[in-house]
Amino acid sequence: WESGLLTPSFGYSKSKGTKVSTAWYQVIDSHMDATVYLDYFSQIGLGKGLEYRYALTGQNNGQALYYHVTGTGDVEAEDMVAQGINEDFPDLDYYRWEHRGNLAGGWRLMADIEYTDRKLFFEEFGDVAAEYNRNKTVSTVILRRNWQKLNAVGFARYVKDLGSNNDKTLQNLPELGLGV
Repeated sequence: WESGLLTPSFGYSKSKGTKVSTAWYQVIDSHMDATVYLDYFSQIGLGKGLEYRYALTGQNNGQALYYHVTGTGDVEAEDMVAQGINEDFPDLDYYRWEHRGNLAGGWRLMADIEYTDRKLFFEEFGDVAAEYNRNKTVSTVILRRNWQKLNAVGFARYVKDLGSNNDKTLQNLPELGLGV
């Protein structure tokens, strides 16, 4: 394992213009690493990202990603006009955290958290149809504990509707269950 600059990539797309991407891969320890991204898009702006991966003791492993686009380009894409955005490309943020692991006291935590507040993020940065056609994010956290004959499970989910006002999106209350 060795830290270093990853091979830069270049490209062009109608919506983003000329793209120049570079990344730095950093080994933090034998069980942790990170990648820092820097992307230039001539028509929309500058993308910056940080991805952190870990595999810790107690079967705790996961990854976290944050990506931000500072919108600077003047784009008149049809989808932006439809969303009422007809000026400079807006700033976009994307967060993702996936975790599986054991906590103190025999508890197990599973998290799959994702958030962005604009559908435009998926439309511009999705690689396949299932990604660039997404209209919501779903975040789920599960906490569980097993005893000899008793199981406790806590469950929480948050849905962010990117196609309309999220205040009208039906949300489930967190759940707590006990079973034998």
